[in-house]
Amino acid sequence: MSTLSEKYLNNYVYFKNFYDIYSTKNTSDITKLKEFFDGIELNKNYFRTGLKTNKNVINKDTDTYTIQLFFNNLNKVSNSNVDIIISEMVKECISKKHLYKYYFDTILQKTITHSNYIDCYALIIKALINNSNKDILLNSIQNIQKEININHKVVYNNETKSYDNICNINLFTDKLYGLNILLVKLEKLGVLDNYIYDNLEELFSVLDNTGDDNTIYRVLSCLEHMSNENNCILNKSYINKLVILKESSKPKIKFKILDILEKYN
Repeated sequence: MSTLSEKYLNNYVYFKNFYDIYSTKNTSDITKLKEFFDGIELNKNYFRTGLKTNKNVINKDTDTYTIQLFFNNLNKVSNSNVDIIISEMVKECISKKHLYKYYFDTILQKTITHSNYIDCYALIIKALINNSNKDILLNSIQNIQKEININHKVVYNNETKSYDNICNINLFTDKLYGLNILLVKLEKLGVLDNYIYDNLEELFSVLDNTGDDNTIYRVLSCLEHMSNENNCILNKSYINKLVILKESSKPKIKFKILDILEKYN
């Protein structure tokens, strides 16, 4: 083994030829191994790769430092400082490619709980994204969608209007709201392409299966916000569903539907 390693070190061309042949023959196995490693969940509360020998000296080369900087900046970002925050994040984070899953997972978790800062989160993702990590972002989006659906198994039953069920529906809807607003903004920024349409069915499923006016209004607000970003997002079928819903709705909901439909006239 030592002889083989020395041969590779002393002859780059030999190693490159060997690597090219090996990777070509074993593409499938390499892809599976990469997906396995990418799927390993990071310990987001503790991530250190080096020993801290002096508590007064900050080791900026560790992943722990990068994660702390990223998380702290994400917590204090606002419309007034977003450009400065992005500059700091890109400078520190963009070279550590093995942490991109953590970056995207953390931003998506923030999105579904702090929807007021979605504009900032979308700009941060745009600054971090490139062709080499786009699949990581898509995988993180799929995982957060599964998490929302698994953790909020909403029972759509007109006879079951318990407090717990209503709270669950509201929380489920709020998370859908945050995620879908982020996705449509990412499409507008050119990060994603034709991705949001697959998620509309879930929003209309909530409209079809809940009788709670607050939930309906929240979903409609989401659809209005999405339409403000992309006024072609609703197809004829979805528009017809809104027209039918309008006829049997209370004034507050009816006016919200009219505001949405006005964008498609």
